[in-house]
Amino acid sequence: MRRRSSPHTFEDGLAAGKARLEQRAAKLKPGREQEDHLSRMHRLDTAADMIGSIRQDCRRRGKAVIQEPQFDTYSVQARICLGVAIFGAALFLAGLLMSFFTQ
Repeated sequence: MRRRSSPHTFEDGLAAGKARLEQRAAKLKPGREQEDHLSRMHRLDTAADMIGSIRQDCRRRGKAVIQEPQFDTYSVQARICLGVAIFGAALFLAGLLMSFFTQ
């Protein structure tokens, strides 16, 4: 049986992304590329602060506005998403084949 990973929050993903950027920025020489990494880190910090303040405000009001999506792989929502994705891919391939054969 496959081992499932523990669920990660959005904030965990932001923190992991920031840590990766910090490691890469430390290896770079001062210049344009390092500045790009630092600006991305700043945007991740801003996003984490915004999400934190929104969640704190929602907790204070007693509302759960932002929730982590909890899709079971066999849930109805997951099956609908998969069906829509397969249908979209089929339409894309049909259009691609039609444009290829009509020329």
